[in-house]
Amino acid sequence: MRRSILVFILLCMGSVNLFAQLTEIVNDDFRSDGKYYTKDNELYVDRIVVKFNAQVVTVPDGKTKMARTDVVESYPVKNVLKEKAEIYGEMELIKVFPDAKWGDVNRINKRTGAPFTSKERSQIFTIKFPNPVPLKSTLADFDALAEVVYAEQPVVIATLEDPNDPYYDDGTDPYWYFDKIEASAGWDITHGSSNVKIAILDYGTQQSHNDLSSKIVGGDGENGDATNDHGTSVASVAAALTNNNIDVAGIGWNTSLNTYKIGHTGDENITANKIYLAARYSDILSISWTTVEKIPFDELVEIGCPNPLDWKGLAVQPYNYQSIADEIEDAINLGVIVIAAAGNKTLNSGADCSWDPMCPAPFASWPSQYSGVVSITGSKMNGTSEVFITDYNFGDFVDFAAPSWDIWVAHFNNATPTMLNGTSFGTPVVSGLASLIMAKDPNEDVYEILKEGTDKIDQTLYPDDANGWNNHTGYGRINMRKALEAVFPDIPTNLYITGSVGQSPTLHWDANTEGDLDGYKIYQKVGSGSTILLTSVSTGTTSYTDNGITIGNGRFDPIVKYWVSAYDLAGNESAKSNSASTKAGGVNSRQTPELDLEEIAAPEKFTLYPAYPNPFNPETNISFYLPEKSKVVIAIFNQLGVRVYYQNRELNPGMQQFKWNANSVSAGVYYISVSTGTQKLTQKLVLLK
Repeated sequence: MRRSILVFILLCMGSVNLFAQLTEIVNDDFRSDGKYYTKDNELYVDRIVVKFNAQVVTVPDGKTKMARTDVVESYPVKNVLKEKAEIYGEMELIKVFPDAKWGDVNRINKRTGAPFTSKERSQIFTIKFPNPVPLKSTLADFDALAEVVYAEQPVVIATLEDPNDPYYDDGTDPYWYFDKIEASAGWDITHGSSNVKIAILDYGTQQSHNDLSSKIVGGDGENGDATNDHGTSVASVAAALTNNNIDVAGIGWNTSLNTYKIGHTGDENITANKIYLAARYSDILSISWTTVEKIPFDELVEIGCPNPLDWKGLAVQPYNYQSIADEIEDAINLGVIVIAAAGNKTLNSGADCSWDPMCPAPFASWPSQYSGVVSITGSKMNGTSEVFITDYNFGDFVDFAAPSWDIWVAHFNNATPTMLNGTSFGTPVVSGLASLIMAKDPNEDVYEILKEGTDKIDQTLYPDDANGWNNHTGYGRINMRKALEAVFPDIPTNLYITGSVGQSPTLHWDANTEGDLDGYKIYQKVGSGSTILLTSVSTGTTSYTDNGITIGNGRFDPIVKYWVSAYDLAGNESAKSNSASTKAGGVNSRQTPELDLEEIAAPEKFTLYPAYPNPFNPETNISFYLPEKSKVVIAIFNQLGVRVYYQNRELNPGMQQFKWNANSVSAGVYYISVSTGTQKLTQKLVLLK
């Protein structure tokens, strides 16, 4: 009774003043799913998001917006909504996931085929009020209900872009990061595939941009606005048109883009729903933002912060929204690769708040630190050395570093590209690389491939632990060439032959451990004949008896050599193993015996192996062995001596391999030269078209 009288008095005495004194908070540094207001240092919102644990709201098919009086079945929920309506006016209940049905939770991982139970989404609603409601007390009233799983404020997002400080690199190469991650050598392996899709979830991506329009194949069709082109810039790093003489080069050369607009207050722009849609239709989610909550300025002062940055009477701090956590978890269970920025410095930049988890780093950062998310921090050039960017975020959730300083990006309305800084732009570098890995082999564990394809930086300040990881640069700074080479199966090892004279030779080798291994190929060469593919054997097989050959010991018996390679489910084939050889009795017995110049173990000298296949069309595999770390120049020339391929890089000792794709040259004879500075080896290649 008292509450009803109070409501009546408020409505009669001051319904206009109750809401007229509110000041809307508008700041482009932060975007949200709803509107925020402040009055007397208290926050108000125009909506909240509530998830119920039962069928509290019954929504007819084809309808997404319901009135309070139409749909609520639970009396405790009805009573709370009625009380709110008496003060703030009649609200709408808007279904966040329009196509979700109660109990429809059985899903299949689209990469592995494994079943899983997804989150229940049919009872998640935005409650939109005609007049702003006090945030804390409104959430508390709903959280107190047994039928409520969670009640949340509108999601607030802060992008992770640093101001474009004065130009900084080694003074000679503004495209330093392409060189450091060996992008050119990576693109020699693959340009990727348009079938692989990266989802850009951001403030808005301009779909008509000259460098993006043909790459964007799906999403919600929203451009965002011209005052903040963060999404356009992020998308251009991940997969702008490459090799087209326009603006910037995207890492995902042939990769497609799906773009989704978030951080806007329209009813359809609910961040959790956009993540859900992106995961359904994309292979990779690229997230260059962190979630925060808005808190009153005076509240910080009261709890001891001496000088917080005042965002129009507002400050922010990290916040973990359950709705976002649920959708990220489901995306990962669905087989989607989620890559997120770890964060830059402190969002309250310039504040003297040593107690604040965002001032200085490390600070909490979601969704970057959710389990299963690939978390990316940043690197830059310091003179001639590449280093971790001081004050960028770090912690036990960081997985990899990526170039995040002086990154060339495209801008809204085809404005002149500029260089920007932040993990916002290192993240799409990794997303682009992940798309190339998936294009080369959709069965690969992308995370493990990224781990194999890294370079160690800043080891003096941040040494690795026993697992090769540290909490500043993770497993290291990503390297395109190394990662894409790691997509190929390992070269089989320890090939040897057993058998006596008069018996057929039996080959033995050590098993490979790749999870997507599909089998082994066995190659044979008799005397001076051609190397042939003898047969293929299944994954679990590590021996093979060649019944077509009998071991001999005659003076003129030719040498028969064998090699083994491994191939995976995507058809990627390793280089050949070491050779094993014996004599072939009764085969061309008058032939002069051939010396076996290759050892069973790895050779001790610089060795260039026969290219295979050769002749070829359009690709051939080149393998060579380095006995010590060396700078290696690889060049391919046509018959006129014109160079058609060139690489110059430092390589570690061991077996090396790469694939030459000759699509861009005509048929004919070519010569490959591999040199270390002190030694040079050459070989003839024949391209058939």
